[in-house]
Amino acid sequence: MINTVPQLQWQNNLIWKGLEKNCTDWADNHNKVWVICGPVFFNKNPSIWLVQQNEKRVAVRDALFKIVIRESSSKIGIETIAFIIPNIIPKDKRLDEYVISIAQIEHLTGLKFLNILSPTFQKIEKSKYGILEFHFWI
Repeated sequence: MINTVPQLQWQNNLIWKGLEKNCTDWADNHNKVWVICGPVFFNKNPSIWLVQQNEKRVAVRDALFKIVIRESSSKIGIETIAFIIPNIIPKDKRLDEYVISIAQIEHLTGLKFLNILSPTFQKIEKSKYGILEFHFWI
C-alpha cells in the first residue's frame, strides 16, 4: 500500500505543500502534533477515475481534508484546526481560506473524529473553525 492520493501537481506544489510545511513548523514549535488527512468525495462517489490499460481504476478525490491536533492547557486538553482543500483551486487562494470545522469534514466524509473526548468537548472542538483559529496557530 502506498501512502498517496491522486493530486494535481501544481496544487501539491503550492497550497498543499504550504500546509505540510505549516504542520512541520507546528510540530517543531509545540513538540508534537497529530495529523489526520484523507480524501473527500463531494457526491460520496468519485467523479473522476484514473485508469490505464490492464490496471485497476483509481478514484481521484474532489478534495483533501487535514485535521491537525495539538495538546493544550485548555480544559479540553487539545486544540485543533482543520482544512479542506479542493482538487482544483485558483492559484491566488490563501491557505486560511480553506479552514473548516471538523464537523463539516465529518458531514462530507461520513467519518467520526475525536471520539475519545466527552460529547460536550467533542461538540465544542468539532464546531470550531475560522480565521481566528488559523492565526492563533501561526
